[in-house]
Amino acid sequence: MATAQTVIRPAVKRHAGHFAPISPLLPRAERALQRSGRAVQRSARAAWECTRTIWWPALLHAVRTGLREFGTAWWAHLAARPTLLLGLAVLVLTPWTARAIGVSASPGAPAAPAAQAAPPAEAAPPPAAPPEAPPDGPPCPVSTPPPPPPAGLTGEQIGNARAIAQVARDRGLPERAVVIALATAQQESKLVSLPYGDLDSLGLFQQRPSQGWGTPEQVQDPVYAAAKFYDGLVQVPDWQAGRLTDVAQAVQRSGYPELYQQWEGLATDLAASLAPPAAPSCP
Repeated sequence: MATAQTVIRPAVKRHAGHFAPISPLLPRAERALQRSGRAVQRSARAAWECTRTIWWPALLHAVRTGLREFGTAWWAHLAARPTLLLGLAVLVLTPWTARAIGVSASPGAPAAPAAQAAPPAEAAPPPAAPPEAPPDGPPCPVSTPPPPPPAGLTGEQIGNARAIAQVARDRGLPERAVVIALATAQQESKLVSLPYGDLDSLGLFQQRPSQGWGTPEQVQDPVYAAAKFYDGLVQVPDWQAGRLTDVAQAVQRSGYPELYQQWEGLATDLAASLAPPAAPSCP
């Protein structure tokens, strides 16, 4: 055999010195090994024949028998319930029958219309209205918003300026009074209600409680301080036509009477930005 030729004999040749005492037994060992190999082959062939002729047919027979018994029991179950059998028949046969006659099998499907109706003709648009004739007389003027406040002022400054202007409007004073008051407050406090000042001066107009302008809390209130300034302003003779710095000095009695004049331009622009838009007067 190949085993004796490829395994035993090469091993004997490599180790001839070790196998010298048993070398007479090697041919007998080879023959025994050959007989064992043939016996293994016969056993394997017999096992395959047994499987092919006995076990495999038995397995197929068992499977067929099981399927046959299952089918018999299932049909017996259906036969005992004819309603279920009828439902299955309808479920299976309905799609085929519907496909054969060309009808949709889905319930509730709308039938195809015989002919699609033509869309109705669009109605002609109504004639355009004739343009309105322009009204007689000049056109009604459109009110324009006031200009923006001068640049560089903070929200606090603009808020205080708005309070000063509103007090004048509530009293019915002209725009000149607002300009004089804004220029004065800009010089005295930069339009900020200060909690400090020279001696006991406080607020927007740096009014002194010790001189009868009010309490410290009152003169720091923009509305109260503006009202007290206007009280003194309207007492100045010819205040509407007078020079701004002279009129302001007559109210404030400052040690620097000429400094108010430099803020007249800013006060004029700021007063214009705070003025409400004039309502148009149409006939």
